[in-house]
Amino acid sequence: MATNAQRNEIRSFGSYPVSTKTFIVYTNLMIDIEKVFDDDILPITEYKILQKKRGRKKKQVEEDPNKNIPSGSIILVQYRDQYRGVKFKKSNSFFRNSMPIVMKVQDKLISFKVSRKGKFQITGCKTNEQAEICVLVFYNMIKPYKTTYNVTDGSHLKIHFEPVMYNIDFSVGFQIDRERLDIYINSKTQYTSLLETTIGYTGVNIKMPVSDAKLKKIMIECKEYRPNEVVISEVPFDTFCDKFKTKKKKTSYNTFLVFQSGSVIMSGKTLSCMEDAYYEFFELVSKCFPQNFNLSVI
Repeated sequence: MATNAQRNEIRSFGSYPVSTKTFIVYTNLMIDIEKVFDDDILPITEYKILQKKRGRKKKQVEEDPNKNIPSGSIILVQYRDQYRGVKFKKSNSFFRNSMPIVMKVQDKLISFKVSRKGKFQITGCKTNEQAEICVLVFYNMIKPYKTTYNVTDGSHLKIHFEPVMYNIDFSVGFQIDRERLDIYINSKTQYTSLLETTIGYTGVNIKMPVSDAKLKKIMIECKEYRPNEVVISEVPFDTFCDKFKTKKKKTSYNTFLVFQSGSVIMSGKTLSCMEDAYYEFFELVSKCFPQNFNLSVI
C-alpha cells in the first residue's frame, strides 16, 4: 500500500471528476412494456444524427440542430425488433425482456433499459441526478395510463440506486512500456494483468479485487416519492441484496486500463471502493518504472 507521504505527493484521488457512472435502479413498479410500446405512450422527439465529416475542419462551425431539445426528451424507444425515433447503430439484435430507451438528460444522451419488473439499467451518467431524471420522466409519462403498470409495496414510487460502475480518467505522466507493465503485474504482484490487443487499441488491463469489508460498507440510496415530499434513506448493501434477491458477484474488482500514452481509465463499483486501489496502482507503477516515475508531474 502507498504510504501517507506518497499519497501526499500523488494527485488526490478525490480531485478527479467521474467521467461516467452506470446504475441499476430498482423500483416498486411492474411494467407492461409491450403495452407501453404498442399504445405509443412515450412521445418521441425528432433528433438529427450529425454526420462526421472527413478532412480538414472548416473554420465556420455549423450550428447543432439538436441543441434546443429539452431535457427529458425521448429520441429512441425500442421493443424487440421494432423501434420509434432514431437508431444510432444498425443492428438486428434486440432484447426480449426489456425496452431500450435513449433520452436527452441535461446536456447528455443517456441510454437505459426498462424491464417488466421495474428495473432500470442506466449507462453513461455523469451524476446520480441524471439517473434519477431518467426514471422519473419515464414514470411520469406512463403514470396517467394505469393499465400499463402496477405499484407494489405501498402506493408511492420507491427507487433504490445500486452503483454498478464508476469511471475516472487520469495519467501517470509518462509513456508506458505496456509489455513490461503486463509482465511485472503478473510476475511480481498478487494481481492479474492482460495485454489487450483485440479491442481496437492496445492497453494493459489490470484487475485488483475489492475486499468484502469494503463492499459491506456500501450504502444504497433509497427515495420514496410521496405527494408533498421525497423521503430519502440508506440501506446497507447486504440488506439491499437480500430485499431484491440480487446476486452478489463472487468477486468485485477495480480495473485499470493503461495505454501507451500513460492515460488510464479506472473503473470500480463505488469511489469508496476505488480510492485505496488508486494509490496502490501508483505504487506499483513507481516500482515497475523507477527511472521514469516522477511524482511532480502527476
